[in-house]
Amino acid sequence: MRLDKYIKHALCITRGDAANLIKTKQVLVNDNPKNKEYDVKDDDVVTYNGKLVTYKEYYYYMLNKPAGYISTTAQKEGLPVTSLIKERDDLFPVGRLDKDTEGLIIVTNDGDLAHKLTSPKHEVEKKYYVESKYNIKKEDIESFSEGVEITVDGASYKCLPARLEIIEDGKSYVYIKEGKFHQVKLMFKAISNEVLYLKRVAIGNLVLDENLEIGSYRELNEDEIAYLKAVK
Repeated sequence: MRLDKYIKHALCITRGDAANLIKTKQVLVNDNPKNKEYDVKDDDVVTYNGKLVTYKEYYYYMLNKPAGYISTTAQKEGLPVTSLIKERDDLFPVGRLDKDTEGLIIVTNDGDLAHKLTSPKHEVEKKYYVESKYNIKKEDIESFSEGVEITVDGASYKCLPARLEIIEDGKSYVYIKEGKFHQVKLMFKAISNEVLYLKRVAIGNLVLDENLEIGSYRELNEDEIAYLKAVK
């Protein structure tokens, strides 16, 4: 890979800025300056101002989304969750969470993985923590397991079977395998209840890191990335 392309991607800067760093000898390869056309080898040591620069094609982050942020990159609709990650500007969220919903969202630049995790045919289960206006009843659990009827874009839609698990009065976990707009809220509306607080806590076996404060993020580790890539 050309050195300017390597630096552009690794530092998430423009091709022109990368070329300028190389030209001014702020970028070295094996402690020596190179031109921007230099072909970086696997065993080359690339540094920028003395700091090691490593190239990764894809980046994967776990983010604890705060309320008030949108899970899209269209800034005209609000403040995107990607603005919380300062290291890179080439990322996008996987799937979506409502603006007032908190919790786990994956942010990456891997389009293939994002498509797989959000495709309905894969039916990746998402777990939500819910605080509701009324307590959950036994018949509510049965309704969810059978698939409740909701209205989406003016049309009736029967949800896939879902699990509803009581934690205590007014608090529950919901497990769904799809992601219609406002789906959890609409499902609770269908059982004559109301969601007061909603937080996604898991996507499949990927659980929100309890050490991540609201608005914080970290890169996924190798095991977590391998799990997501193995989703069938």
